[in-house]
Amino acid sequence: MVHSLFEYEYRKTVSVDGDVLKPGSYQYAQGATVKDLIFASGNILESAYLDEAEITSQIVEDDKTVKLEHRNINLRKALQGTRRIMWP
Repeated sequence: MVHSLFEYEYRKTVSVDGDVLKPGSYQYAQGATVKDLIFASGNILESAYLDEAEITSQIVEDDKTVKLEHRNINLRKALQGTRRIMWP
């Protein structure tokens, strides 16, 4: 029997929802930017509101409890720059 490392480690993913072409969950890559995530999700739709977006992180503490952390960003600026997706 061959076991996977992912059986023992929390799999890091990011999700995007809203006015994008392909909403869903994507594998987290170290150093990924908001712009990278939007590109992975097929880009924003014309109807997208760019002045604000919410980033929510799930922080696993002691492999037992999960805490949510919410942040609002200006999506327009994030798409122009290098705003990193912060993984706690």
